[in-house]
Amino acid sequence: MSFLLALGQFTETPFRCMDEYDVYMDEVTRLVATETLLEFAYEQHEHQYVFLTPLNIQAVETAKSHLGEKLGVAMPPGFVKMVQMRPPRANATRL
Repeated sequence: MSFLLALGQFTETPFRCMDEYDVYMDEVTRLVATETLLEFAYEQHEHQYVFLTPLNIQAVETAKSHLGEKLGVAMPPGFVKMVQMRPPRANATRL
């Protein structure tokens, strides 16, 4: 993850995406990684970040809260927008 963040500093794009960055992490490591990503996004506010995870998104709220305490600031209202997909329908057909 550190390599990807460092590499992102040398690319000129308006947004950056990380897909399933936390899939093989335990809960503690996932919280630290998510907090690190949010801190990086907070410091690099000229870019928009998209983090995708198939896991419980409550960890994002927890990491956001920890980051606010660590920095001693209230996170701006629109700093994190979470979107959760609905589970697939039971009667959905496969192709």
